[in-house]
Amino acid sequence: MDMTEGRIMPQLIRFAILAAIFAHPLIALLIAESDPEIIRVGVIALRVMALFLPALYLLCIYRASLQSMGDALTPMLSGFAELALRIACVAALPPFIGVVAAYLADSLGWVAAMLLLMTVYSHQKSRPSRQAI
Repeated sequence: MDMTEGRIMPQLIRFAILAAIFAHPLIALLIAESDPEIIRVGVIALRVMALFLPALYLLCIYRASLQSMGDALTPMLSGFAELALRIACVAALPPFIGVVAAYLADSLGWVAAMLLLMTVYSHQKSRPSRQAI
């Protein structure tokens, strides 16, 4: 069975949708300030990140899978790729999309790291397994 099948992924996607829908009350619970501007910024950030939560879920699954297969290097490199993309987004995108670039930086880092891990996982999974002697 593929790791994206089953019951957990639909539940996690529902959670991401609920986080986007109920962003305002969730942010209001977390922030003591009642300044509408602070809450507005928090709501936008949460909604942008909620769109990419499924990628984060898969990132965690693939990272743990590769580590359990004895591959520590690829998950570490994916962390560096994630960080590099975050820095690049924050450095390059604000002139084009403003402050939303900061919100997207985390999310795009998750997607890039997930794609790297997914590719390596698929490659390792397709190789014939070696039996221990």
